[in-house]
Amino acid sequence: MSSEPIQQHLPVDVPAFTASEVEARSGVPVATLRQWERRYGLPAPHRSSNGYRLYSLNDLQCVTFIRERIAEGVTAARAAELFRVLAVKPSADLGAPLASTDLSQQLVAALLAADDQGSDRILAEAHAVMPVEDVLVKVVQPTLIAIGELWHDGHITVAHEHRASAYLEGHLFTLLNLAGRVRFGRSIIVACAPGEHHQIGALMLAIFVRRVGMTCHYLGANTPIDDIIAFARQESAQAVLISCGSQQALAEVARNATRLKAAAGLVAVGGAAVNDDPAAAEQAGLAVLGRDALEAVDELVGRLAS
Repeated sequence: MSSEPIQQHLPVDVPAFTASEVEARSGVPVATLRQWERRYGLPAPHRSSNGYRLYSLNDLQCVTFIRERIAEGVTAARAAELFRVLAVKPSADLGAPLASTDLSQQLVAALLAADDQGSDRILAEAHAVMPVEDVLVKVVQPTLIAIGELWHDGHITVAHEHRASAYLEGHLFTLLNLAGRVRFGRSIIVACAPGEHHQIGALMLAIFVRRVGMTCHYLGANTPIDDIIAFARQESAQAVLISCGSQQALAEVARNATRLKAAAGLVAVGGAAVNDDPAAAEQAGLAVLGRDALEAVDELVGRLAS
């Protein structure tokens, strides 16, 4: 009798599979399973009363994760560490299409292994099954957060973090170009505040603005206020959207709020600093459209329509 119906309803932490069954399902030899367990503490099978190892779906997912990372060029030790840090969630249906969380976890591993071909493949798979908005919000954004946490906790170097960010920025610039340029309609400017060098959030916003059919001029990272104002006047901008990752950047925009509002009908700020202290932006007369790029675009469309 097939074990599949039982597996579909099996709790993920219940010991149920012998080492031979794990080998058959994962392709990892029993000897390697024991080697990983001895060296890295993963997987962590239950020992039955007669001394046999029994593995859960959690363990099976762990084995599959480590095997896939090794195939992508990551060492077994690093793969085991990544599994712990990323808190990989097991899937009861290991044959189902990958969820966005699985794709994000795979993308983290590929980026840290400097595997651009693997990263390309993972993003291509994501775009094949999701709209652009979901790929950015459910795959790219969690990947950035995970990599940032790995760096913060000392698991990876600044070089790893910078390289991963540079790769993702390149992908987003490609999407921005593919979104096209509307020749008519409302003119929107997206820029990063002076001193703001992290531009992935602003790039996502620019992509979403173009995808709702507006003209969007993306000015990039660390844009001087005077230059934003000059460009807004040149393009008769209906809105200027500025990303502020730090309180210093937000304060600089707030000091120039009156000048910015004289150059465009709507001036809005977003980013980590604004999410931390939205009152500071609102006290300066700056609009806060939402906590993320999708919320901001929805609110922008509503305001301009009215």
